[in-house]
Amino acid sequence: MKKFLIIPVLLVLMVLISCDKENEIPKVAILTPTDNTMVMKGDVVTFEIEASDEDGALTKVELLINGDEVIELSSPPLIYEWHTDTLEAGGYNIFARAVDNDGSDASVILTININVPGGLNPELEYGSMSDYDGNSYSTIIIGEQTWMAEDLKVRHYSDGTPIAEVLGDENWAALSDEGAYCWYDDHVAYADTFGALYNWHAAVDTAGLCPSGWHLPSDEEWQQMEMALGMSAESAGINDWRGSNEGGFLKEVGYTHWEIYNDSATNLSGFTALPGGFRNHNGSFSGAGTYATYWTASSLEVGTGVYYRALHHERGGVYRHSNRSSQAFSVRCVKD
Repeated sequence: MKKFLIIPVLLVLMVLISCDKENEIPKVAILTPTDNTMVMKGDVVTFEIEASDEDGALTKVELLINGDEVIELSSPPLIYEWHTDTLEAGGYNIFARAVDNDGSDASVILTININVPGGLNPELEYGSMSDYDGNSYSTIIIGEQTWMAEDLKVRHYSDGTPIAEVLGDENWAALSDEGAYCWYDDHVAYADTFGALYNWHAAVDTAGLCPSGWHLPSDEEWQQMEMALGMSAESAGINDWRGSNEGGFLKEVGYTHWEIYNDSATNLSGFTALPGGFRNHNGSFSGAGTYATYWTASSLEVGTGVYYRALHHERGGVYRHSNRSSQAFSVRCVKD
């Protein structure tokens, strides 16, 4: 009798052990595209997902974009084509989740960045002007002012006098009150995109940096433009970052030139600001891709500082402060 009793006990133990075995969670991966892929608006992005469950069966595989479910896939091939033609520029979180028959789930997340064509605002009407060297620039009306919509790159003052091109950190640092210009990183390849960087002495030289009929805008003229874009008079008159999205109204859209993410950039004004960076008084360069900096014609009543403006890829506002006249910033001229 004892032999016959042992067999059922062992079977019960085996069943209990089997029932107590921990469920293995499913596996899921996004094979294509890879994390931080950049695509242009209008592209079709094909997501290929791989999912499995070693000790059971999958009940669903779902794909979410920015938290919203876009599709539930039930059988291979796990492929989804994402159309981006109606989307805005920015980063989109792609979330794939697999669930098994025991209710366990696994997930993976990656980011896809959507870029949009940069350049001038195609919905606005632009004028044009040219400088002494024959370079042509687009112009745009903002409020009651007409501004250059591209950064100046002239190598001569408006009377034909050459502007000194100063190469090398030590040579730039040795300048006193001479007017000078440079290209970012001392490479002329930056000229067509970002224009030139000028110290303030060149920007306000009596020979005229801006073409005839145009001038370097004062701090007050910058404030007038900022208020035309919606900034309050109180905010326009203070230092530091001001406003909310007025800087976004000025910046070129997308990430062709600006670093990710180009906060609030809509270029509604048509100004099409580009991140040409700047040159420090010691000759070092910084900020290409992240900063646009512009001289004003206004210096402080006390001290040697000069007012300037800055835009940043992570900011929607406009920065107002003073800096050394030996810095090198971009120049936008305004019509007389």
